[in-house]
Amino acid sequence: MSSRLRALIVDDEAPARRAMEHMLQELPTVEVAGTAGDGMHALEWLAQHGADLLLLDI
Repeated sequence: MSSRLRALIVDDEAPARRAMEHMLQELPTVEVAGTAGDGMHALEWLAQHGADLLLLDI
């Protein structure tokens, strides 16, 4: 059994975060582990949880 990539989605627009989360949920190899609305929250989240994949809108 293979493990899934844990992804963090970072975007300042909530609709964009939801759209990306919906797209990633279709992939069996990716787990959306969290979302953040800005870089500071993303850094805090990563320090506590870690992720294999970071999708960042800059």
